[in-house]
Amino acid sequence: MFKKIHFVALILLVAALFPACTRKENAPAKGVTVTDAKGQPVVISDAARIVTIGTAVTETVFALGEGGRIAGVDDSSVNYLAEAAKLPKVGSFRSISAEGVISLKPTLLICNADAGSPEALEQIRGAKITVLVLPVKYSLEGVKANITTVAKALGVESKAPALAQGIDADMKEVGEQLAKTTSKPKVIFCGKGANMPTGNLSGKNTGIDMMISLAGGTNPIWSFEGFRPMTEEAVVAAAPDILLMTEGSFNRNGGLEGALKFPGVALTPAGKNKRVLAVSDRYFMGFGPGIGKAVKSLSLEFHPELRTAK
Repeated sequence: MFKKIHFVALILLVAALFPACTRKENAPAKGVTVTDAKGQPVVISDAARIVTIGTAVTETVFALGEGGRIAGVDDSSVNYLAEAAKLPKVGSFRSISAEGVISLKPTLLICNADAGSPEALEQIRGAKITVLVLPVKYSLEGVKANITTVAKALGVESKAPALAQGIDADMKEVGEQLAKTTSKPKVIFCGKGANMPTGNLSGKNTGIDMMISLAGGTNPIWSFEGFRPMTEEAVVAAAPDILLMTEGSFNRNGGLEGALKFPGVALTPAGKNKRVLAVSDRYFMGFGPGIGKAVKSLSLEFHPELRTAK
């Protein structure tokens, strides 16, 4: 009995002297400080209940094994991530509902810097909910940095390296694939929805531009940054080998025949060869832990000879 009392006392003493050794890593972070998109420190005092905005953010939390903490998500997360399909929605990525977020009583909201609106985020902060805004960086290192930040905010920082290593492994495989081909197709991306009568082209410094490059293609639209309306002159001058679209846009606009009627497309190598490539909308909804797999899949679409190579 005397020895048992001493053993218990020893355990309590160790716990008091070394509390970090006794904390489970997957417990909600307390008092963790991370850096936001503006380089400002954000103190995460409670990450037990989270709202995630953007598929990349939501995907990251699930990939870290912490999806059970998510109280709500944006519409795109529900639409493109099966694991988030039954979670409450708080509005579209760029126009989230502050009232919807607040009603879920989260302790933390995580979003990318291109999410909005700024007024909604301020209203959420006013409700004493911590808001962590992540930078938007169209690079693999930027993706991995955001994974590390989210993991630290959730108190599971040691899980981040495994996700980063997974991305590196996928990209190594992409490099090995691309080494087997000498082609570098010119690829333009067109998005066309109800509010875009002529469609939009992706210029440089966009996530789509980065995806095209990583997958072994080249974007010939370099005269502007971001997105601009599609014109016949720009499309013909670009002379693309491939017209890249999302499946949603492709289907809404009448499939292949509809895409060939876009301004200038019929006059390009892509149009003449009917090489219109429709890929999952999720490829371009954000950059999370699955980016390596998305690039690997896209590279096979750009270089069909790789699919038959032995």
